[in-house]
Amino acid sequence: MIAHEQVPGEKMKLLMQQIFNLRIDLSKIFVQKGPSSSEYRELSIKLESLLKAYYEEQLLKLINILKEELMELWIEKGFQHDKTIEATTKLDQIIIQYQKLKNIG
Repeated sequence: MIAHEQVPGEKMKLLMQQIFNLRIDLSKIFVQKGPSSSEYRELSIKLESLLKAYYEEQLLKLINILKEELMELWIEKGFQHDKTIEATTKLDQIIIQYQKLKNIG
């Protein structure tokens, strides 16, 4: 299980580094060639794609955390408890956000 947890963490670090580097490159190209250059537009599209992947990973991480919390509440308080229902609603909202993000683009 530890190896499984490290893979998503490494993926997030790699995405963050790529996003950081791409933003630096975009700034340089913006100053040198302007925002209407084809190189700037290509990098902007790539940055948008990386940001989307980053947000997807963050939402998946949050979904997994909320699932675990929900399972604990179910066991501790039962299905009908207010806190369990509240946690279910919160998880549903995050899942809907994830689904919307996956359908965009």
